[in-house]
Amino acid sequence: RNGSYFGKKPYLQAIEFSPHYTLDHFLDGAIHIMPYLSSRLANTDCQVLERENFSTAYLAMSCDRPPLDRPEVRRAVAAAIDKSEIAKAAFRLDMIPRVTNNFIPAKLPGFFPADEKPGSDLEEARRLLAASGFPAETDFGVLSLYFEAPRDDEADKIFRVLKESLAGLGIKLRLKFFRSAEELRIAGEPGLVFFTWRMDFPAPENIVFPLFTSSSPLNRKMARYSNPELDELAVRAEAKESWSERIALYQTIEGILNRDLPAIPLFSRHERFALQPYVRGILMPPLGSFYLDGKEIWLNR
Repeated sequence: RNGSYFGKKPYLQAIEFSPHYTLDHFLDGAIHIMPYLSSRLANTDCQVLERENFSTAYLAMSCDRPPLDRPEVRRAVAAAIDKSEIAKAAFRLDMIPRVTNNFIPAKLPGFFPADEKPGSDLEEARRLLAASGFPAETDFGVLSLYFEAPRDDEADKIFRVLKESLAGLGIKLRLKFFRSAEELRIAGEPGLVFFTWRMDFPAPENIVFPLFTSSSPLNRKMARYSNPELDELAVRAEAKESWSERIALYQTIEGILNRDLPAIPLFSRHERFALQPYVRGILMPPLGSFYLDGKEIWLNR
C-alpha cells in the first residue's frame, strides 16, 4: 500500500510472492493462495478458483512438405484424433485442459464457440484421404511429432494418444524434442509440432499475426503456412477503427483457418488455485495470475 497514491488504497498492506512456499506452508495457514498442486487440498476447506488464461495448445502441421501440404490430408489428421483423450493426457491439478475447436479464443468480444466435434471420426478421415488421392492403407512413412524440451510425462502421454489415433490412417509417428523453433526450420521435414501459445494481450491479432501470417518468423519455422488472402485480411483488420468491422474480418479469417487447417486447436488451459477460506476479493484477470490486481483483496478473519 502506497500512502501517497492518488487513487483508492488497497485493503492489504502488502503482498509477498515467493517460489519457496510449499504445500505445508498453505496447510499450516502461513500463506493464503497457491496453485492447486496436490490432491491433499481436497480434504481441506480451501476455496478453489479456476480461470481461463488465454493459453491454447495447438498441433501445427508442416504445410510445405508432403503429405501434409494438402489441406485434405491435414483435415484427415484432425478427424482421426480425439481431442478429449489428448486433454485427458494433459490433465494437471493446477492447469485444467478444456477442449476447444477455435483458433481465436471464443471469449474475445464478438466470437462464439465453434461447433463441437466429439471424439474421432476415422471413417471421415479415410474419406478425406481418398478424396486427396491417398488410399486408406497408404504408407506415409514416419512423421516426426515434436515437443518442446525438456521431455516430461505430458509429452509422453500425448504422444501415445496421437500415435494410436493416427495408426488407423497408416501414419506412424516418432517422438522428437526441440529447444528452439529454429531447430524446426532447419530440420525441414514433414511433421507435427505440439505447442502452447499464451496471448500477450486479449485481441485476435495476437493469434493471427504471430502464428498464421506468411511474414511471421514463428510461422515460417513451425507450420510454414502461407495464404495471401489471410495475410491481406489480417492487415485490413488491424487498420480498422470499427470494432464490428474488425470482428467480421477476423471471423472470415477463422473460416479460412478452419478450411486450410495449418494447425489443430486442441485445448485451452485453465489455471486453478487454492485459496484460504477467509480470502476475499480476488478477481483473476483474463490473461492469468501474472496480472493479478491486489487492490480489492481482503481477509475476512
